[in-house]
Amino acid sequence: MRNAASYVMEMITADPSLPGKGWTSVAITTKVKIKFERLSIGQYYYYRVKAVGRNNESPFSDVRLVMTAAA
Repeated sequence: MRNAASYVMEMITADPSLPGKGWTSVAITTKVKIKFERLSIGQYYYYRVKAVGRNNESPFSDVRLVMTAAA
């Protein structure tokens, strides 16, 4: 979204298409990059993001799946 004031990131560890699974808000930031620490190694995480402006907000992005690895 053009002129976004902030971004909301949500995460879930189970397949979000399964019934009864809810997203958790993990960050509200003004930055376009974010670093997460203390995640479980070998765990899959599903993420989605939306932009928030002064008068509106975007829909959530497509869901992305990532797996953490050892540093």
